Amino acid sequence: MSRAFLSHSSKQKNLVRNIANNLGKGQCVFDEFEFESGMPILGEILKGLKSTELFVLFISDDSLNSEWVQQEISEAKNILDNGYQKSIYPILIDRSLNVGDDKRIPSWLKKYLLKAITDHFLITKKIKQRLRELSLEHNPSFKAKESLFVGRNEMLDQLESKIYSIGDFKPHSIIVSGMVGIGRRTFLKNALKWVKKIQEFYEPIYITLDTKDSIEDFIIKVQDFEDRTSSESLEQLQSLSFEEKIEEAKSLLVKVKSSNEFIFIIDFGCVIKPSKKVANWYLKLIEDSQFKNLLTLNIVSRFRPSTNFLRKQKSVINFHLNTLSDKDTEKLFVKYLTLLGHDLLEKDAQEVLSILNGVPAQTHYAVEFIHDYGIIEAKKNKQDIIDFGETQVFYLIESIRKKGNFEFDFLVLLSNFEFVSYEILYSIIEDEDKVNNTLEDFYIAGVFDLVGANKEYIKVHYPIADYLKRSKAKLKPEFRDKIRSFIKKFVTQSSHREEYDDISQLLLNVKGAILEGHNLPEKYYIPSFILKTVVEHYYNGKYRNVIKLIDKVLDKKRRLDNDLIREFQYWLCLSLAREKDDRFEIEIQNISGADFYYLHGFYYRFIKRLGDSQYYLEKALQKNPNFQRAKRELVNVKLMKEDYQGALKLAKENYENQKLNAFHIQAYFICLTRKQYLSREDKLKINDLFKNMERSYDFRAKGIIAVMKGEFAYYVEKDIPKSVRLLQECVRSNPENHYSVKALREIYTKCGMLEPLNTLKSKYRTQLETFDV
Repeated sequence: MSRAFLSHSSKQKNLVRNIANNLGKGQCVFDEFEFESGMPILGEILKGLKSTELFVLFISDDSLNSEWVQQEISEAKNILDNGYQKSIYPILIDRSLNVGDDKRIPSWLKKYLLKAITDHFLITKKIKQRLRELSLEHNPSFKAKESLFVGRNEMLDQLESKIYSIGDFKPHSIIVSGMVGIGRRTFLKNALKWVKKIQEFYEPIYITLDTKDSIEDFIIKVQDFEDRTSSESLEQLQSLSFEEKIEEAKSLLVKVKSSNEFIFIIDFGCVIKPSKKVANWYLKLIEDSQFKNLLTLNIVSRFRPSTNFLRKQKSVINFHLNTLSDKDTEKLFVKYLTLLGHDLLEKDAQEVLSILNGVPAQTHYAVEFIHDYGIIEAKKNKQDIIDFGETQVFYLIESIRKKGNFEFDFLVLLSNFEFVSYEILYSIIEDEDKVNNTLEDFYIAGVFDLVGANKEYIKVHYPIADYLKRSKAKLKPEFRDKIRSFIKKFVTQSSHREEYDDISQLLLNVKGAILEGHNLPEKYYIPSFILKTVVEHYYNGKYRNVIKLIDKVLDKKRRLDNDLIREFQYWLCLSLAREKDDRFEIEIQNISGADFYYLHGFYYRFIKRLGDSQYYLEKALQKNPNFQRAKRELVNVKLMKEDYQGALKLAKENYENQKLNAFHIQAYFICLTRKQYLSREDKLKINDLFKNMERSYDFRAKGIIAVMKGEFAYYVEKDIPKSVRLLQECVRSNPENHYSVKALREIYTKCGMLEPLNTLKSKYRTQLETFDV
């Protein structure tokens, strides 16, 4: 871990002593730790500076009058002039100072002194985060990857021409869209550098928002820029109308602008919807004249806004990133190889280049594979590189699992949080060095991002968290007990708690308390927090709890964003359908578009009106041909109707798009094995399906593959005794698995085995004859 030198005046001793004690001797140079009694001589100070990676300057009226501190400021300027900008960290701790007018403060230093902080806990937190960043940057792999940027020159020129045009209307905000791994954040940072909005080493404020978030989450996360969220501000937020929330967001954004900061929202469907619509609150923010031409708020999105929106909306400029050209892919590949110290033979380099698809993340993966295992292994495992987008998560998690139990348990812990602070992790594991070392390895491997005003929160990448969630990876009992103790403490203090210095802890406690059925003060029922809880209840099968919570929230819909209201209504309809509640027919009237037809199809499947279900699902796909949930559901219904030939084409398409999805594997397998004649190609494909089911993330995959073996014995090998034996064993070992019961019943029926069929029916009353994942 890097160390910090704490430069201060004698009058600041008490504050800095608290900070030094919080950091510990191993992480800082503080005169009482390092120097002998008496005033340290300049030589000792310089020696202390040279033995540390971060120079922290505490700026106040007293320090500016200190001869020692002035000499240290001069030394800091020397460090800066030598190109070590990230090694300087000035902190303003005196609210009385007028930084702009104070002539004792050198002009180069003023730009760092954005706002005063006097709380030793918060200062410690910021110093620790800066030390972590420095430790990562000293890692050669991380440093090499961070410096990479190739291509996109036409887009950079387009932005420059917009910013420096004679016309009145210049963009207020940039939206960079494209698939994960295409280089959206890298492009956005380099674009702002290109037009001189940010400096070389600047790091923006990263905020993550997804489909379950809204303007409330934006406000709370930007409030974190002010370091604490107060109890009063939570109550105020709950009482505001939607329009008042927009005004609150504007006032917070003005503070960000005044501090010369920039926000990058890492968006997973909150601002730019999967439907290509753009959140109204975002538009109201950026269209305000206070943010004209400033690019204070920018979006990194999975989804692209509609062409119609971009044509009409002049305050936004969108760059949609496609794959790199072959030439730029080669540049990136060779540049990264060189930075990591490799020089391949041309024929070896060309062999790897020939399988790259232009996605920067895949190129990074190929180079790192060569770096870790050598070119011979890389050539042997070319298929892994080709399948990178589909299988990268599987291989990454497997590599962590092989490191040991702690690493995998720690990954599962991280993935249980929306986002989490280092402090929570330290309090759960109580071994800071172990946590820091493991996190450094994870970060370099691409497990998570650092987000927040000071990059103080860890957010596991969505595909990894989703994989672990679907595989039902269990949280280690001692970790679970620690989290429950946090929630219990929060519940007892919730009525009189005044401030929250850790937003991730607040979200954890609120969601946990509601899931456990505790009643909390009204201020904690923030709609987007409730929506996250609703989703968790839904996937845990607690549909009545979902309905109850949503009814509570929708009682006060005047205060909600329309997009959030729609999300609640959508989850309400899903839960009513699962419960076969005829109230569904009333609530569905609040839904429009393709979802209206999809939800009808979903509901009719549960009440066994399969013809109606198929009709509505096909209507949903007419409205939205790329509607993945509707495609999956339509295959589901056709399998229930035993229309295997009708389901085959769509089942194949679904599988080709998600080769590790257990439902898609099983559905395609069923369609293939029910064909009257299997070609050689069909048999090879069935073999691939078995292999991919072995690698599937779904927690049911092990049980499903056992059933598939039994069905394969009957439909392909034509071995009835083997098939019956395998499926009977499946039923005995896991009687709750309706796949095995249904498969065995089907074979008993086809073979006219009436006695065992009747026994099976009486013993295992399968409640749903469905392939529902």
